[in-house]
Amino acid sequence: MNYITTADFIAYAAARGVVFTDAKADIALVKAMDYMNLLPWQGEKTDPAQPLDWPRTGIPGIDPQVTPKQVVDAQCRLAMVADKMELMPVIKGGPQLIEKTMQGVGTFKYAESNGLDALPAFPWLEWIDLSLDLLNEFGVLFPGEHVVPPTRDPSTGEEIPGHSDAFTILGVVQEYNAFEKQSKAIESGDVRFVCDNSRTLVIGDRIRINGVYWRVVQPNPIIPDGVNIICHRAQMRRTQCDEVVRRVMIRLLQGVVLRSAVGNPEIWAVNKTAAYYNEQVAEYNAQFKPRSRSRVKDKMGIVKPKGYVGGRYRGNWQVMFNTTTKTETGRIDPSGTETLAEGRKALNTYAVDTVSMIWVVNNVPYAMKLEFGHSKQQPSGNVRIAINDFPRILAEVISEVKK
Repeated sequence: MNYITTADFIAYAAARGVVFTDAKADIALVKAMDYMNLLPWQGEKTDPAQPLDWPRTGIPGIDPQVTPKQVVDAQCRLAMVADKMELMPVIKGGPQLIEKTMQGVGTFKYAESNGLDALPAFPWLEWIDLSLDLLNEFGVLFPGEHVVPPTRDPSTGEEIPGHSDAFTILGVVQEYNAFEKQSKAIESGDVRFVCDNSRTLVIGDRIRINGVYWRVVQPNPIIPDGVNIICHRAQMRRTQCDEVVRRVMIRLLQGVVLRSAVGNPEIWAVNKTAAYYNEQVAEYNAQFKPRSRSRVKDKMGIVKPKGYVGGRYRGNWQVMFNTTTKTETGRIDPSGTETLAEGRKALNTYAVDTVSMIWVVNNVPYAMKLEFGHSKQQPSGNVRIAINDFPRILAEVISEVKK
């Protein structure tokens, strides 16, 4: 049983300049299948009774009823090699102990390989290498996404929404350590992938594989089948990134809400004299002991609009996703409790796949005046303080989430 018919394999090989007879093709396909049966594929057989490992279920982005093209191509490639060499040779011998004497130095021993202690390598098919632990996590074939973040049109300033484009990761080739770095761009822990050629990737591009974010540091084409990319792994999985965004935005929201000035008529300029007079009367009365002695009962009235209650500005902070609004909430919230509850409720639904921009807006007509010193309660503004606090809050939250 094979993933491809003999005739189709012969055509595949012929297109690559290799000629097979029916008999040779059958033998090569069997050897390739023997090799592939040893691969630790992700997921489970779709039908436990099926004779082949594929199709399989439980692999994100892979149709459980279809054998991926890359699996078929893998058997073809291996079969072409199997016609020329043994895919699974029996290894005998090992390093040979050599003893040499050098004049003026003395006698010393060293080990020299006899050429029989290494398995064959397939440079153009390195993605089937099983020595990397990541294969156990990702499987041999798994979906990837080229993640394009939102940007702004430089001429109009309008937002260009972010998006992601799917492509297939054929496998993991190598994880670099400190001794394997080939350039300054490559760091210890970077990983080399092989992907299909459906996407053109350049240095700096972001990709997401099974919820893990990577940054491309070195893309190299592999003709004709794919692209060999070296990537630097982000420090957090997608779920952690979502949590960081939620926590940071909640703390920023809490800051702007609780710093928001709540109207207090006694400190308005129009009431300055009345407030001062009432304060002096209160201090004068406080001097009399016992309390039974006569007190001044005079008081000047505080001017304020009929029915006025402070808290409109504080109650009008809104959290919006992707688009903003010009409306007010109509909420009077002196404590900010209700406003914060609504904001947290919205932020708890945040997901990077559906949200490209988070807005925290306040549309009361005097919001800009309050931001730039109109209120003596918060003369240094509010949003500007949040912007200055952002780097510190972000660092704190990342540290918390990574623990």
